[in-house]
Amino acid sequence: MQKFENEVTVKVNCDYKTLDQDLLKMNFKIVKQFLVHDFYYAKKDTDFRNCDPYQLFNDSMIVREMVGMQKEIIHKYKEYDQNKNIINQVKTACTIESMDDGKKLLEAMGYELFLTIDDQCYVYSNEDIELIVQVIEEDEIYIELEDIPRHTHRVYQNIDQMIIAMNEVKIDFDHSDYFVKKQIIAFKSKYQN
Repeated sequence: MQKFENEVTVKVNCDYKTLDQDLLKMNFKIVKQFLVHDFYYAKKDTDFRNCDPYQLFNDSMIVREMVGMQKEIIHKYKEYDQNKNIINQVKTACTIESMDDGKKLLEAMGYELFLTIDDQCYVYSNEDIELIVQVIEEDEIYIELEDIPRHTHRVYQNIDQMIIAMNEVKIDFDHSDYFVKKQIIAFKSKYQN
């Protein structure tokens, strides 16, 4: 299934306990929680130390498990402006029965595993705004706001509306970047430092 989608993602400046308390004070409730395992695959001949990470992720595949919910092979293509802000993205996903079978398929097609990211996700809603809090490490926490939420009726027509909504939530996050790319941060830390 192919889907055009937009989202904003920000890096939180506090720990999860503080964030949770702040959101609860603003009448947010956890409506869903789940664990995500993302396994990123690229062509075997990729030079990870010298490649452009933005192009790498446009060319890579993801084997994703949302534990207890679904397993997929995913390709994401993102278009960026001159400041590396995401201006458009397309996600194509195919449901799979087995994580091992998905990984074996990509390996048979000449791909190799190069990055793994595990997210503990908490979906918060206050009936107006829906936020997906992604905890990777205690000091690495992100909040994502999607253009079409699943637990509220508020739909965003464009990125500007999403940024305004994110700013309505008075929490401690980095306001200098609304398009944090956690996979690129993890990739650079592993291969290009």
